[in-house]
Amino acid sequence: MTAPPPHDPLTGLRRSLESSLADLGRAQEQINAQRLEVQARTEALRARQLEGWSSQRRVQAVVNGEGLLQDLRIEPGSLRTSHPGQLGTEIAEAVRTARAAASEENRKAFHDLMPGIFPAEPTTEGQL
Repeated sequence: MTAPPPHDPLTGLRRSLESSLADLGRAQEQINAQRLEVQARTEALRARQLEGWSSQRRVQAVVNGEGLLQDLRIEPGSLRTSHPGQLGTEIAEAVRTARAAASEENRKAFHDLMPGIFPAEPTTEGQL
């Protein structure tokens, strides 16, 4: 009768390392797929045009999906009849409203990929 071969202590370590490397490979593939999806959704949002109006409806702001101002329209005659301070307030309000719309579009677009960053329900914190 022959004695069993001596146990190689590195065999278990090799198996564990190979398993860990396979897990890391799968994780890297998932990360790459998610990165590509984020890029595609970001490009789609960048192409979007979202608008917001002042409460007096004299100023309209248009932003892209990233919240960057693309256009600002002031109703004809408003420059002559409005106090500059009031018109400035309306401009800020229209831009804020348009950016809130962009923020909401971002939340909807990315919630399923990053629910910790983009909650299921809209919040007033962290808007663009």
